[in-house]
Parts: sequence; C-alpha cells; structure tokens
Amino acid sequence: MRYVDRSRASVPKALLSDRVKAALEDVQQFMRRSEDEKAQRRSPYDESIIHRSDVPQALSELFFHKCAYCESRSANTIDHFRPKSLYPWLAYDWENLYPTCFECDRRKGGAFPMAAAPAPPFSTIGEARAFEHVLFVDPCFDDPRAHLRFCSDGRYQPLTDKGQGTITYLDLNRKNLVWRRNEVIERIITRLEFGLQNSAALEIFIEPEAEFSGAATQYLSLLLETATGRRPAWRRSGPSRQRLMQELYRVEENALRSAAAQLREGSDAFETDYSPSRVMRPAHEVRPPAPAAISVVEINNFKSIGNLTLHVPPLRKDKGTAGALMLLGENAAGKSSVLEAIALTMLGERESSGLVEAEDLLRRKGVQRLELVETEPVSVKISFHDRPEPAVLNVDPLKKRIESTPQPRSVVIGYGPRRYSKDGAPWSKSKSARVRSLFRPAVALPDPAAWLREIAVSESNKFNAVARGLREILALRESDDLVLDELMGVCVRVQGRLEPVGRLSEGYRSLFAMAVDIMRELLQDQPELENARGVVLIDEVETHLHPRWKMRVMSALRRAMPNVTFIATTHDPLCLRGMENGEVIVLFKDEDRQIAVMEDLPDITGMRAEQILTSDYFGLNSTADPEIEANLNDYVEALTRANSGDQRAQEDASRLGQALRSTLVLGDTAADQIIQEALGRFLSERRDLPPIERSSSRKEVVERMLGAFRKPLDGA
Repeated sequence: MRYVDRSRASVPKALLSDRVKAALEDVQQFMRRSEDEKAQRRSPYDESIIHRSDVPQALSELFFHKCAYCESRSANTIDHFRPKSLYPWLAYDWENLYPTCFECDRRKGGAFPMAAAPAPPFSTIGEARAFEHVLFVDPCFDDPRAHLRFCSDGRYQPLTDKGQGTITYLDLNRKNLVWRRNEVIERIITRLEFGLQNSAALEIFIEPEAEFSGAATQYLSLLLETATGRRPAWRRSGPSRQRLMQELYRVEENALRSAAAQLREGSDAFETDYSPSRVMRPAHEVRPPAPAAISVVEINNFKSIGNLTLHVPPLRKDKGTAGALMLLGENAAGKSSVLEAIALTMLGERESSGLVEAEDLLRRKGVQRLELVETEPVSVKISFHDRPEPAVLNVDPLKKRIESTPQPRSVVIGYGPRRYSKDGAPWSKSKSARVRSLFRPAVALPDPAAWLREIAVSESNKFNAVARGLREILALRESDDLVLDELMGVCVRVQGRLEPVGRLSEGYRSLFAMAVDIMRELLQDQPELENARGVVLIDEVETHLHPRWKMRVMSALRRAMPNVTFIATTHDPLCLRGMENGEVIVLFKDEDRQIAVMEDLPDITGMRAEQILTSDYFGLNSTADPEIEANLNDYVEALTRANSGDQRAQEDASRLGQALRSTLVLGDTAADQIIQEALGRFLSERRDLPPIERSSSRKEVVERMLGAFRKPLDGA
C-alpha cells in the first residue's frame, strides 16, 4: 500500500452534474425517514452515475492504474471507502471513491471497522475523519508506513490497530499477493548483487506505475535504515525516486547486501514493542467466507454431458451486480445436470457424498439408460474470477466414488423445479441440505415464518436485512413493510393492510420461501445481503410465477443480492428479462447426440418475448396457434384460386375470412388491442349506413379523435 495525493487530480465532471444533485436529494429524503423505516430500506443509489462516466478513468489515472489497497495492476471496480450503507450521502463524493481489484473489493465489502460510532449524518469527509476512530488505513490520508511494516518475504505486519484492521479485512497476506510481492523483492536483491552502477536497475521497481511500488519503496527504505542505523525522515507521501536513489548511492554496496541478508533472516522473527489490541468486528459484522465468483465451468462425462464449457461473465460494473447465467434448451438437453455438477463440485466431498450415488453420475454410452458405462472418468472443474485455486470433482468409473476437495468452496444454494414450504418444516445446518431439492424434488423448503419470527425478536439486524432484500424481490411499495404481528405472525403490509404470509397466493409464497431460504443461508456467516457472496442454482425459475413476476424475477434477485452468482434454467422467455448479452446459454444435442452450446446467438437486449421465442434462443417457427396458422394458409390458397375464377374457392375464402376475423387478435399491447377492437366495431356499425351518413360519421369520429389528442396540448 502507498500514499496517493488526491490533489493531483480535479473532481470529474460527472460528480458535479445535476444528476448527482438530484440523486443526493433522493438520499436526503431517505435520511428523513424514521430509524425503523430506514432499517428496512436501502438508500437510493445510481450506479450508472459513477460507472458510466469519466470517474473510472480519472480514478485509474490518479492511482496509476493499480488497486488502491494491494497495489496489484488489476483495478477493475470502485470501492466506497466509507460504505454507502453507513454514509449514503458520501456515495458520490470524489474523496470517498477508490479503485480496487476484484479480490480486495469482495473482501472489504461493506466493512468499515471503527472503535467508536460513525460520524453524524451529512458529515463531510474531513469532519468524518476528525470524529471517527477508524481501524483501517486510508491510502489518501494516512501514511501506510506508520501502520504497516513490509517484510522481505512479501508479508505485511501490523504496527498499529489500524494496520491490523487493514491486514485482517483485506487479507493483505493472501497467498498470491505474498508470492508476487516476494518475487519483486527477490529481483531487487538480485540487482543489488550486481551493484548500483545502473540506477535504472532499481528505479523501475519504485516508479509510481510499477506494481507493488509502495512495498518496494518501503523495503528499500528499510534496507537503507538497516545499513546506516538511522531512520530517514521521509514525508507522508514517502521519498521521491531521486531522493531514495541518492541516499542509497551514499551507502557502500557491501553494507546494502549485508542489510538485505539481515532483513531476509529477520522476516520470520520480526517483533516490535507493539502489542495489538484485538481488532474487533462490530457485532453485526462477521469475517466473510472466501469469495466465489464463478468464471468457467468445465464438465466432462457427467451424466448425459460429454464435454461442455460454460463461461460466466464477471461483475457488471455499471449495474453493480455479479455475472449470472440463464440456461435454455429442450428437455434432456442437460440443463439440470449442469446445476447438479456445479452443486456437487462446490459443496466438497464430505457434504456431497450423501446426495447422490457416484454410479449415477457416470455417463452411459448409448441412448438407453441401461447401456454400458463409459470408461472415461467424470470430471468437473470450476474456476473463479477472484481466486486462483479451482474447485474440482472427479469420479473414477472403477472406484465409483466421488472425489473432490473435502470442504465447501463457498456458500452454494440450489432449488429444484418444485419449490414449496411446509409449516413447521425444520431447517438443517447441513450444507448439503441447501441443495437437496435439486436431487430430490419432493423435499419441502424450511418454514420461513418460523425463522422470521425468531430473528424479529432476537436479531433485528438480520430481520431488517431480510426485509430490505424482500422489498426488492417482492416489489413492495414505499409504504409497504415486513412486520411481525402478535396475532397474525409474519405479515406483509400492503397498502396499509396486513397480509399473513400463509394466506398469500401460491406463487407469492413460493418466491417468498425461496428468497428467505437464500437469505438465511447467506446471513449465517455474512453481515449484510448487499455484500454477501455465494452461488445460487435455480431449476425452472418460472415455476408458480405470474407473467408479471416472471419478467422481473431475475433482475429482482440480482438487485437484492448483487454479489451473488445466480445460475438458473427456464422454458419461459419472460424470465430472460434482467439478463444481458452473454448471460443466456442455449444447450442442444448435435448430430452425434452430444450436448453442446449454441454459438452466435443474437443480442437479447431489447428483444420482445415473441421475438425471443422465434429466435435461436427457443427456435420456434411461429408463435401462432397451429390451427389458426393452418386456416391462414387455407385462406391464402382459397384467395389465389378465387382470383382464377373458381366459384367454390370464393365461397371458401369468404367462410375462412369470416372465421379468422372473429378469432385473430391484432396489436402487441393491451392499448393496441383496445384500439383495434374499437376500430373494428366502428367499421362494422358503419358498414350498413347510407353513403351520406357513412361519410358524416367518419368525419365525426376523426374530429373526436383529434379533439382527444389535442386536449393535453391545450392544457399544457
């Protein structure tokens, strides 16, 4: 970590725009709510103001295209140093925005460790700094060297509580970072062996643009201090390249080499007079599990799948949600098998062993299920966007045993196509219970009301977190709430009226039960849904849902839990709303009856449901009623023959035309259909009028329509 002077850059224009002013007015309205109301709502925040503007580029240039925290050259997202959940009025403040790598961003999440209360509402950054006692190094305010000591083995060690909090929350000593930083130090030591005649030999490591230049600068400063026995008086921003190199040139090269050996030997035995008090996480904060943002799924010889590779898009920066997948395909195209493969691999050997027999995962040779088993072993490999180690599952056809990593790789939750809750159904702590319905469709979901009653009394922070999530998923109005009524139990307040969860419609209860079950599992080890991470698998996501909900179910789930990777299957084009280009996969069986991924699909963004059905996503030739389509063909044929003078054909055309007029519905929307019906009635009534009256009635209708169109303009 290195200090970065923000005064080097001016505030981007996007953060001074009228859109930001309007957005802050929305925040101000939110802040005026009562504490109970704010607890069940999320502060309004418009991701696009920051991500679809000049802000990312300005931050990247200010921080030399590196992560503000770990200095890796992969700053691909933006962190709010003071989380917008605690400080919503600072959501668009330039001084509160930091570029981060994917790993640091997911580890920090909404964490902001403090030894005291947060600053009062509407405090500026300066006022907040004066009020708070933050246990986290601010690279644009603090001198990192005063809180973090860099060792030659690539590790950081704390010098203060603030340094300890930074290492803990960001996991600055994660394996891949330590290895890469140590590699830089080893290269510096190698250059020292050949002398300092070529100053560029070391300068390349401490240039601002160099990866881990802050760590390298601190190492060279420690080298200088060890060789001379005196500590240089650097500024908060650290020494300039020129000053540091000048100081190094004044020291004998043998002394520098000896100092390097001392630092290397002392890395493991490093001690200071600092005795860190325990960096406590607030009661509502828990150390999150290792991130698990799936990037690639590779499946070989798993059930009906021969060789299949699926790519999951990364974080959608402009919308602030993790990538997702929607799997399409006809029955027996392998959609459910993909979900099962992911679930078993992510769970680990211990948890997955009781869900399915290894023999059932082996691929059969032919069309018939009972034909001979293939000799090739089963393998599933899941790679991640945010960590190097993949999750792997293997089944040897001779041993017939599932072999994978012993522990779960992350939170993984799965649901089969039949999703219903049962009053009094217990909740199991077993991780495998979270995916059991994928393998056993008759398994009921735990009773959501029982858990909500429990946490409403004992853990109000969890109850409010669930309420915030359900507000997104169930499309609750601003005045609606999730409440615990003494007589009726858990209720949803809709337009001022309490509706017990048990009395809601089947579709509402199904979605409610699944959503609460997901949130319950995520909140076991993670403090808030806004930053919770995990993988959720849903087979036939459209089950029990009204078309209106089908159109918003995926976007609602992703807004409620933006860092969760959702992978679902569907047979309904309406459920593709909320998915973007590259997030919809079509599976099919090729000429050799092998399951494959359809290539070169059209851009799904903006396509209507009928267009989706007749595209390669569903492959229908037409969405018309087959009988009506046949009548249309007969009608066209009869008209063709009638034009040739066939009297019988004229009668057939008249009969078919009359039938089609009574059955065909014109217009794509309700408004179009109403207009078409009104016009049809008008023309039908007008047909029997004498010519003079027919002409006057037409003029009257036109004038009335013009009058209706002009009315809004006259009143403007």
